[in-house]
Amino acid sequence: MRLVGVKEAGVTDLQKLKGKTIGVSDNREPGQELLLDPAQEERHRCRPRRDLAPVPPADLLDIAVNKGEIQAIADGDPTLYLIEKRNKGRYQELASNLSGEYKDKVCCIVGARGELVRKERPVVAALVRSIVQASDFVAENPNESARLFAKYSPKVPVEDLQALLGTLTHAHHPVGKNLRDEVEFYARDFRSVGVLKSSTDPARLANHVSVDVLA
Repeated sequence: MRLVGVKEAGVTDLQKLKGKTIGVSDNREPGQELLLDPAQEERHRCRPRRDLAPVPPADLLDIAVNKGEIQAIADGDPTLYLIEKRNKGRYQELASNLSGEYKDKVCCIVGARGELVRKERPVVAALVRSIVQASDFVAENPNESARLFAKYSPKVPVEDLQALLGTLTHAHHPVGKNLRDEVEFYARDFRSVGVLKSSTDPARLANHVSVDVLA
């Protein structure tokens, strides 16, 4: 998930977003929630959420740039990667889920039903170990991983998938207390953008949903 600015529009850093219009492919697109939330706006002293311009579908966002309708894009890869590939040198990356406070945070997690954790803990532990092993494989073998995944993404050439996988942080897979702390971190951000209720206690939520099945 990345946020890029249009260089010819002068959007070359986060501070220059103020007063600009940002294109997103969906009003609840994950990149929007992560990169354009009120917490981020406060940190960077700009208010991009006031100037969001939904432009579906995602692969037409660069056409909106050509028309002058938007001056920045918030979206995910491979869509944004392919837009940049078609327009070499036109965009400046401003933020991503691999930068700033998010660069050392997990991207995605798999949840297990509480009953399964309580009654069949070894099964859940085996699932966690398998995910860790698979993540390590992708991190250590991005080219082979891309080749295996290519059949599920026929519109994206395998060499592009290889380039993308090479940039990701699959080697970061927290467990136990580390995972619990990252869940709390994200819960605070989710509360700030209204995904979680304002009454939600991030620490209490993290304690409730996190369990160290490998302990």
